[in-house]
Amino acid sequence: MSEIRNYSVVICQDTYAIRSDEPHEQILQAAAKVDMLMQDIAQHYGGTDGKKIAVLAALRLANALVNLELTLEKRHIKEQELIYTIDQTLLALSSFSHAGDPTSL
Repeated sequence: MSEIRNYSVVICQDTYAIRSDEPHEQILQAAAKVDMLMQDIAQHYGGTDGKKIAVLAALRLANALVNLELTLEKRHIKEQELIYTIDQTLLALSSFSHAGDPTSL
């Protein structure tokens, strides 16, 4: 586990103190994404209610996370199907190659 460090990020012109063991660049990227989303929402909806803007940004980020998790799960299922197919093919090839071998059972 990495060492916990203190960071400072600016989101919607407010500075936040962050404690994290994540790399500094990753914290900055995450803060930039949140800042961009919140500014986009504020401009698009003309809102000034910071709480509503933050909730809408959180919903967008959560939706993106759910989509990534679903994609990852689908890929995992496909991976397992491919592993099964490869195993079955190798088993069939192994049986086929030993069929003509007089020393095999």
